[in-house]
Amino acid sequence: MGIAILNELQDRLHTLAIAGTNLLSEDFRLKKTAEQFHAIALSSPVLSKIDQMIQCLFDENNKEKENFRKEKEERIPKCGHFAPS
Repeated sequence: MGIAILNELQDRLHTLAIAGTNLLSEDFRLKKTAEQFHAIALSSPVLSKIDQMIQCLFDENNKEKENFRKEKEERIPKCGHFAPS
């Protein structure tokens, strides 16, 4: 049972990485899988550590996540609309 949840969690995170992390709050499947994973995470220190990292994704006040967003915004230039060439 634990392996199936772990695989589902991996699939959800992979999909989220492709779609963009700004969709994290809207992904109900990831939240459901994270809740199921939380139940089995108590059985192992390694799974507990993974669970802590997943919970940080959902934490709105996560400074690390906010710093990453700021760095990303600074790297991408604001160019407005594209003009036809």
